[in-house]
Parts: sequence; structure tokens; C-alpha cells
Amino acid sequence: MADNLHIQIAIFGVSTIALTSYLADSLMELAACHGNKPGEWLDDLESKFMQDAKSWCTEGIPSEKKLLIADGVAAFIRLATNDVRERLARGSGKNLGVMPQG
Repeated sequence: MADNLHIQIAIFGVSTIALTSYLADSLMELAACHGNKPGEWLDDLESKFMQDAKSWCTEGIPSEKKLLIADGVAAFIRLATNDVRERLARGSGKNLGVMPQG
């Protein structure tokens, strides 16, 4: 049983890292539509992502755990959006993200 839990935790961790990178790469594609500059468009998307994350159903989860979950999701979103802001500030969208590109 403990092995299954460790495997599930590992899967979740690796998935989170990959999804953060994919989200940042997708946002970089959107940045091209906005002159490859950060700005209100990225701030608005980040706010929308945060609102969506807070609205997910967490019925039956104790309040203190809901706060931890919300903090974790917010960190995931901020990691991706801040990565995009940094890439755009440096003027590069390749090989600067959360995970190296192949």
C-alpha cells in the first residue's frame, strides 16, 4: 500500500513539473499574438486561472487543507506565468523554461 502511495506522489510530482512547462510554452505561443511582450493579457490570464482554481469543488475537504491546496495551485500558476514573464523580458522563448527543451 505504501509503495502505491509513493508511486502516486511521484506521478503527481512529475506531472506537475511537465504541466507547468507545457503551460508556460503555451503562454509563450500566445505571447506571439501580443508582440512577445508581457502585459495586461498575461495578467488577465493569470487572474482567470487563479479564479478558476479557487472555484473548483472541494466539498468535504477541511478548511485548512483547502487553503493548502489553493496555495499549491496558485504556486503552480505563478511558476508558469512568471516563467513566461522572465522569458519575454530576456527576449527569448526557447530553452529558458521550467524544463529544458529537447
